[in-house]
Amino acid sequence: MQPLRIDQSSGETAQDALARAFTDARYTAARTSQVWGKVDGQQLDLQGLVSALGEQVRTVNAGSLSAQEGILVAQTKTLDAIFNNLPNAPTST
Repeated sequence: MQPLRIDQSSGETAQDALARAFTDARYTAARTSQVWGKVDGQQLDLQGLVSALGEQVRTVNAGSLSAQEGILVAQTKTLDAIFNNLPNAPTST
């Protein structure tokens, strides 16, 4: 896992900057995405994930939920397909 660049505000200690980043949803979501998400076997760039998530947060804060609505529709269909396939799944005894 590559290190994350955390900008330190004026008058802020390194530990305070680290604590701020640790409690920022963009950073925790990016770390989780990096651990669980790979594209063609390659690990995702942590700094890129933080930037992309920041842009998505700004979009939501501006009032647009279209991306999140798209995710919900896609996940609903995925879970529906899994759920409806379970009766056909082999069971072990």
